[in-house]
Amino acid sequence: MSNLTNQTIIDIKVGSIIKKYNHDKVILVGTYLYKDSSYVENVDIVINEEDGSVTTTKIPYSGYGLELFLGDFNGYGKDEIMVRGEYGGSGGYAIAAIYDYRDGRLVEIFNPDMFSEKYVITASYLNGYEVLVESITLKEKYTFDISQSPAIYLNMVYDENKKVKQNEAPTVSAINGAFPIKLVFEENYYLFLRQRVIGVNNADTIGYIESFVNLLNNDIKVVDMGAYMKGQKEILDRSTNSGFKGV
Repeated sequence: MSNLTNQTIIDIKVGSIIKKYNHDKVILVGTYLYKDSSYVENVDIVINEEDGSVTTTKIPYSGYGLELFLGDFNGYGKDEIMVRGEYGGSGGYAIAAIYDYRDGRLVEIFNPDMFSEKYVITASYLNGYEVLVESITLKEKYTFDISQSPAIYLNMVYDENKKVKQNEAPTVSAINGAFPIKLVFEENYYLFLRQRVIGVNNADTIGYIESFVNLLNNDIKVVDMGAYMKGQKEILDRSTNSGFKGV
């Protein structure tokens, strides 16, 4: 381990990291920045292999509530290592990094930046109190009705005729939540990802984009994507005009 003097054990899990049916111990260690805080920096993943060997990998993440999850994401029959947590700040952005063990080292096969670079999502205001969200990669569109938003927000964007009056644009955040999901009769884990659609300021949550993702063969692939509006059970129309239910 590096910098052992200041590092503390954060989490421990046992799984088949090196090969199938192994019992390898995975230890997440780091340095707590403040007393009585869950914020951790200087983070390492330590693997104590079944044969007594030790592999230590420093990871470039610092944040709150870090923990481990082990599971087969890529379909290779052994466990990958997922580090979960949250960055500080009002955005609530997720730390969600997944590592595959290969030839004596850990290779990162997923993180939020990798997902956002592959699956680009844009948002824009439309006349008539609507927001259009478009997945450029998947060529899917979602329309949010924001007519019930607070008047103070609407007046910042629209004139008295409900037309967009200035060069305002909503945004789609980085990943806010990343949850491992196991389906019945399938060996590998999927990821359920959530992103916020944000209006005129960070307090103006228009809705959410949710993606169901697999990492088979280390390829990040969206199996399904959907959207729902905060506070509503009925989801918005897709560009195909098909309705779908909220989560």
